[in-house]
Amino acid sequence: ENDFILLYVEGNNLCIRFVEVKRPNTTPWAKQEKKPGEKMTKYCLIQLEKGVKFMLSLIPDIPSSNIDIKAFSAFPETSCADLFCQACQPSIISKEDVEQMKLDSTYLRKKLSISQDIELPSSSGLDFLLAAISRLAGKASLLHTGYRDLSDAFTQEKQTMRQSIERLENKKTFWYLNAEQRDLLLNVNKSSLLRNFCFVGGSGTGKTQMALQVIRKLLDNYEGQKPIKLIMSSVQFGYPELRKYFEKQKFKDIEIEIVSLGTIVTNLHIVKEEYYVPGRRMYRMPVLIDEICKRFEDRHKEKHIIFFLDEILTFGNPEGLDWRNLKPGPSINLLLAFSPVSLEKGTKLIVSKDPEEAAECLLLPTDASFHVQELCLRYRNSRSIQKLTSSLGHNIGKYLTSDEEPATCVDGEKPVWIDIAEDEANIKPALEQLKKYIENDKRSEMVLLYDRFISDASKEILNDIGKPRTQGGFGWKVMEERLFHGHECDTVIYVGSGHLEAFTRAKLKLLIVTFSEKLEDKQWYNAYQSALSSAVQEKLIKKEVLVIKQEVLAATE
Repeated sequence: ENDFILLYVEGNNLCIRFVEVKRPNTTPWAKQEKKPGEKMTKYCLIQLEKGVKFMLSLIPDIPSSNIDIKAFSAFPETSCADLFCQACQPSIISKEDVEQMKLDSTYLRKKLSISQDIELPSSSGLDFLLAAISRLAGKASLLHTGYRDLSDAFTQEKQTMRQSIERLENKKTFWYLNAEQRDLLLNVNKSSLLRNFCFVGGSGTGKTQMALQVIRKLLDNYEGQKPIKLIMSSVQFGYPELRKYFEKQKFKDIEIEIVSLGTIVTNLHIVKEEYYVPGRRMYRMPVLIDEICKRFEDRHKEKHIIFFLDEILTFGNPEGLDWRNLKPGPSINLLLAFSPVSLEKGTKLIVSKDPEEAAECLLLPTDASFHVQELCLRYRNSRSIQKLTSSLGHNIGKYLTSDEEPATCVDGEKPVWIDIAEDEANIKPALEQLKKYIENDKRSEMVLLYDRFISDASKEILNDIGKPRTQGGFGWKVMEERLFHGHECDTVIYVGSGHLEAFTRAKLKLLIVTFSEKLEDKQWYNAYQSALSSAVQEKLIKKEVLVIKQEVLAATE
């Protein structure tokens, strides 16, 4: 709405100057100086008001105490000394002022109330400036979209992310694949040897999507006589979101079974204790999957089986890394998607054909029937979330080392972190403080994820948060983080000691509340405190100090 907008920083303050220019003489050859009328002056003020309101709508998270705004009406070709009162003159830039500028190079600076000795900008002041400029003129700027509502910046990023995902996952082009990966889809079932598939890669690189497309290709190109039975599963507890996603998939008219790995073990009468890693409640996964494949083929002799197992956690499991001897029979297509996140911390994670002493190696099947596919283009998170989670994962030694690279143009907002240490009473105040980052997002998919190890009292607080607003809650979707593995959401809010897998589930916004809750073993909490603090120094995440309101303190007392 305005002709000039000047933004600069002085100390902790973001200073903004608006100038709206009006020319009563609309033609350069006019011989008489025309004065601005009441209508022009009033319209000038209306435009200034719109400009100020618009700018404020872009920076609702910057405290008003840190904003210095002044607005000016400019009539540079008109003598205005006798037109406006003395109280208004400081906000008017007139022909007289222009003449003064010719004589004094500092005059305009004084007129705009810009001090001669500007205080050097602070770190927070620069953050305010960058936030305002990026929202005003960045890729998601409302100026470039025609939108004028506060929530439209997020809406635009959401639309851009969706369009990017749709473009990359286009069933005809597969832009998120390289030539080798596209050739794989083109040649599925064209070779009698190529029957089984392994998918590895970072979070958000499309492992699940690639596997689903291979399944569709297997179905389209199937020429066998046996009827097909498709079994889709994930290595997750309960009824996770990923299973619900599988249930929404549409395939040909075939028999489909969607179950958890635990249910498969039970249904096949496998004694699960025989496959436990000694002293730990985790499976010797390669041996277990080999046994499952054998029993599937034995039980369904008259059928051809396509078995897809997603979210396989191998890193951190000493007996879950070596898959070299896995060899399913000819009546089964096996598809395996491996998680890039480790159950433990501190070791470099890699995919390799041979063991490497300095790293924890995932050794994939060597049988000729297997195709191993590594995906490196990460496109299902914003760049901000990609940078943070990659930094945290490698800092802790909990994330796959690969040639991962971003494949989205959506920068997204910088994630935000609040630490509340051991005080469960601060869970709700911390979430209240974070609400300002999401309260204006329209039609945003949002979920609050929490660690399963937090106390029942803390879970009760979070479940109350999930209640409707009419019942005192926030109306948020709340669930245990392990039920959300392999799924994703526009906005993820996390509460717990720290969990990389939960962080990678956010597409556009990530808000973190770390909480140690008097845990006897604080290794994960301490590890994430260190990694998150390093990320703050790298400017990958914004750390906020919890501000306790007086009414909260009174209620606590």
